[in-house]
Amino acid sequence: MRRGATLLGSVAALAAGCEQPRTELVVRVDSEVAWGAGRTVQSVVLSVRRGGANGPLRSARTTALGTGGERRSLPLYVGVIANDGDTDTPVWIEALGCADPNGCSAAGAVVAQRAVVRFTRGLTEEVPLLLASACVGVTCASDQRCVVGSGRCEAATAAQEMVRPFVGMDASAPVDAPVMDGPMDLGREAAVAMDAPMDAGEVVDSLGAGDVGDMIDGAGDAVAGDVPVDRGASDDHVTPPDVGSARSDGSAECSGGQVECSGTCRSLQDDPANCGACDVSCNDDHALGRCTAGSCVIERCAASHADCDGVASNGCEADVGTSSANCGRCAASCPTGAMCVSGVCGGARAGGIAAGNLHTCAIRSGGRVVCWGYNNAVGALGDGMTANSSTPVNVVGITDAVELSADVYHTCARRAGGSLVCWGQNVYGQLGNGTTANSMTPVPVTGLSDATAISSGTAHVCALRASGEVSCWGLNSSGQIGDGTTVNSAVPTTVSGLMDAVSVTAGSTHTCARRAGGTVVCWGRNSNGQLGDGTVADSRLPVTVSGLSDVVQVTAGVDVTCALRSTGSIVCWGGNESGQLGNGGTTPSRTPVAVSGLSDAVGLVRDFNLYHLCARRAGGAVVCWGGNMRGGLGNGTTRDATTPVPVAGLDDATELTAGIYHTCARRSAGSVFCWGGNMSGQLGDGTMVDRASPVVVVGLP
Repeated sequence: MRRGATLLGSVAALAAGCEQPRTELVVRVDSEVAWGAGRTVQSVVLSVRRGGANGPLRSARTTALGTGGERRSLPLYVGVIANDGDTDTPVWIEALGCADPNGCSAAGAVVAQRAVVRFTRGLTEEVPLLLASACVGVTCASDQRCVVGSGRCEAATAAQEMVRPFVGMDASAPVDAPVMDGPMDLGREAAVAMDAPMDAGEVVDSLGAGDVGDMIDGAGDAVAGDVPVDRGASDDHVTPPDVGSARSDGSAECSGGQVECSGTCRSLQDDPANCGACDVSCNDDHALGRCTAGSCVIERCAASHADCDGVASNGCEADVGTSSANCGRCAASCPTGAMCVSGVCGGARAGGIAAGNLHTCAIRSGGRVVCWGYNNAVGALGDGMTANSSTPVNVVGITDAVELSADVYHTCARRAGGSLVCWGQNVYGQLGNGTTANSMTPVPVTGLSDATAISSGTAHVCALRASGEVSCWGLNSSGQIGDGTTVNSAVPTTVSGLMDAVSVTAGSTHTCARRAGGTVVCWGRNSNGQLGDGTVADSRLPVTVSGLSDVVQVTAGVDVTCALRSTGSIVCWGGNESGQLGNGGTTPSRTPVAVSGLSDAVGLVRDFNLYHLCARRAGGAVVCWGGNMRGGLGNGTTRDATTPVPVAGLDDATELTAGIYHTCARRSAGSVFCWGGNMSGQLGDGTMVDRASPVVVVGLP
């Protein structure tokens, strides 16, 4: 169902009584995605090009959505009028739904829709562009549109089949909704805005039949207008183009300090597409900027990017998701030999090991996956069998895995192309394939093809998407999916209000995400303060963790969450009955407290499932703290530790993962060592004997 009622405006006056037939397109932009102030889509950027996706830009306008003040409601109507001799030239139209009320680039859009259509001589036709829920996070080429029902991409020319005769605005629209505005006569010195409400059939006195042809320049280019942000006001950042007058050669003669850029008069002082000179843009795939006094000013960077050199002309040049010199944030460098993966310093195979409660999995060279430990009837090992195994067995059908995540009795893998597969227990839909049937072999997660990271909780799973959004599925008893409900979902659903995530971690019944600026948000169960907002109230939507702005990694467990800061220190919050906060006590904390004695940490366990945590230090040594019932701290004892203790014999770890009673580490040479509980063979050493210090997993790498 479409959200919202009706948004204003048609740029072209729909004047009855014209003496000649109109050749016109009326673009209608509507949305299934939650829109308006503070919602998923807060503005729409509408662009029109003549001749196709690479043709000259004729118009680009941002409209803030919502009600009141400078905001508008949906649907949005925009008129595009053709020169009578130019109806065979295709018109490329793009609508971007943006999380920022000031607009966005195509790369930063929440959802996009496109059409390539042609005019029909003598008719006014409607081109519908629906920002569909199935298209959220879908990236199509600039000459493609997103199919509303399926989310797949197809040629944007297919939109021609959707064109229909325009019959006026919705009868259900509010009485004051239609606003007829925009440039009514290009021969005039200034645009005329018809702000008075009027019916589509009403004659507009200020627009005569002779004015229609004047709305196109001498070259026959299509011109689009849009609703002003406020009555009589110009666009937020851009001086409206001076319509000027035409020279004998058909080019524009500009006035008012504007200059001609590609046939249109532009202000080089405040136009972000022509800042200081024609075709100098303040926006690119990674940066959203404004133009001030002829110079670009960066306002926001895309997820996983930052302006680390302070030079506005090259935008947000640093990829803080992969740069070892700027890992997670500017100037946060990784140790020699360590790679930056998803904004966290790690080894060449970061994300390549994952521990569930009683089983463990690892990626082998070439992208194959092996698992060992508990299997039983649910198929947690993914080998199509039900027998436990104390040594690695091959997971069926995966040859291109790049990341793993596991929890109680299920495992998921991210594949090289961005798709996901899961296997094992599926009582709550945690496999994400639309069913609740267990699977002993991998099944694809429905509707995800752009995942950049994955994390598994007890019975829910979350994935970071390329857009900066997070999608979750499975058990939702405490709101851990983050969609504002407590209804389970067997397919991915989008976390509300989160558009700039750079990592995600799923705990037992809560979830947290690190945002692009280094802050952390959490949602779900909060019985021990694990959301970090100073309360013990559950939240179905993300809430901000108190006092953190420099986080480079975050990880969540049963009732505790920990974060690695850019300084190398670690803070934790939530439950503390086994000393898992690492601050020397056993009192829970609703806000972050510092782990004692750590100032050189470079990584945390990626997943942990009960009451102990571990961290890698700069030189490759590992320390752990918290519960130690079966030797999961790796220090040769089974005594709990309320402050970090060193793991025996490890000095070159590149990544860590922890299960309910056991812990595993990948070493620099590629071998995997595990320690702790081994009742199901989860240590992979061929036995079922607990180990209080590390032992090598058989047959790896």
